[in-house]
Amino acid sequence: MLSGAYARLHVRPTSVTEGSRERTKLIPLVAPGRTVAADSGRAEWRVPLDSHLAVRVCDFAGHALAPERNAGIWSKGPADAEIPVQVAARLTVRLAVRVDARTWEKENGFALTTTGVITVLDGLILRLEFRSVQGGERQITVVEWPVLQPGRKLFGPERELVGITPGTWLTVRFLDAQGDSVSEERVVGRCDV
Repeated sequence: MLSGAYARLHVRPTSVTEGSRERTKLIPLVAPGRTVAADSGRAEWRVPLDSHLAVRVCDFAGHALAPERNAGIWSKGPADAEIPVQVAARLTVRLAVRVDARTWEKENGFALTTTGVITVLDGLILRLEFRSVQGGERQITVVEWPVLQPGRKLFGPERELVGITPGTWLTVRFLDAQGDSVSEERVVGRCDV
């Protein structure tokens, strides 16, 4: 489940005329609480009974992305567990902005269509470590499950912004789920259609 990411698109007309104004649009790239389906992988593993289970999230280079979490004892039969882990992963974010010149109307201006893309750079692996004592010997069984492959892309919903006048400047700044800036404000361009 993702905590959310946003792009703040700032629209600045070069001159203030009737109907044109400076404004800001918050565009969700990933909605807070969005669940990302894991890549399919092996569904069954042989694990010694009465094992202590530890969970760790790593990237594909083997770097731990969160501290190891103790998930309790694995006993007889199938079991479900929910173990929340907060992970700091390397991502790239992109906001594609497209001006639709066909929509120009003197009263309404142009329409902008925006789409966000987040790419998980190093992927995510769930590492399950089962620790048991069998016949007086300590045994460790490790299962690594690739949850998200490196380069996996997550697409945000398409958004539309209308009333853009010719000569308008567009800038963007990326924000985290709390609304804190994670980038400098960058110029997207000027609408000169």
